[in-house]
Amino acid sequence: MRIPLFPLQAVLFPGATLPLHIFEPRYREMVGRCLEHEEPFGVCLILEGEEVGGPAIPHRVGTEAAIIASQRHPDGRYDIVVEGRRRFEVLRIDQERPYLRAEVRFLDDPEGPDDPGLVEAVVKLFEGVLEGLELSGVAVIDESWKELDAHSLGYKIASVLPVEDEVRQEILELLVALWEDWRPDVVFQPSHHDVHQDHQTIAQEGLRAFKRTTILGYEIPWNNFDFSYQWYVALDERHVERKVEALEKYASQQHRRYANAEYVRNLARTHGINVNREYAEVFQVYRVVS
Repeated sequence: MRIPLFPLQAVLFPGATLPLHIFEPRYREMVGRCLEHEEPFGVCLILEGEEVGGPAIPHRVGTEAAIIASQRHPDGRYDIVVEGRRRFEVLRIDQERPYLRAEVRFLDDPEGPDDPGLVEAVVKLFEGVLEGLELSGVAVIDESWKELDAHSLGYKIASVLPVEDEVRQEILELLVALWEDWRPDVVFQPSHHDVHQDHQTIAQEGLRAFKRTTILGYEIPWNNFDFSYQWYVALDERHVERKVEALEKYASQQHRRYANAEYVRNLARTHGINVNREYAEVFQVYRVVS
């Protein structure tokens, strides 16, 4: 399918809205055509180039944008609001018109089965995001997110994460690529109670990207304010030794108190006592797909 492209210094996620002021002649022409034929266009983050003036090279993954509100000014400028719909991959760029067009492939994003546990986890994640935004002085007045399902809420969270657009684009592309390439049976990720900002981002996006497979959250005691001990896995001495050996390879963290064999062994022994085993690992369950 061929659609017009609007490269921007912004990432549009499915379900998110974006106000745009259209003043360049090439994009006035594009928006005019889209309005006339009731057609969408594509929004892609700019990889190289500028938003205004010269040509811009877009990233390979973007989002279909439907115009949901518009106002045309007497001088031909437009004020529009678009809503993100389907994600797509750019296959080929067409530069025959003043604005870019592209042959695109819409990316499969099937709905998973209803999972109240996953919905609850995503809601808790977003409440944490909102609290952080409010503490930083950002007013959040739209509470329509409370009516969203887990799938839509995942995109909502991604659209308001306090990270640079390049990071958002990397998250969008990387996790989709991981799912398509690996089709993993189980995904291990940080807990959504982890207070580290980078870990929160991975936890939030992981729930959305890997919702079609089993997702287990692991505990990082010094970062977790809360953790649900739900799935215990019994270990023996060789498992603990391999974990110690693996952590010794993490050179940049060797000065940390937790990066030593005694701590790893004692934590595994504590979890083991909870289930009458010598050693154990424990996870928080977000989804089980058998």
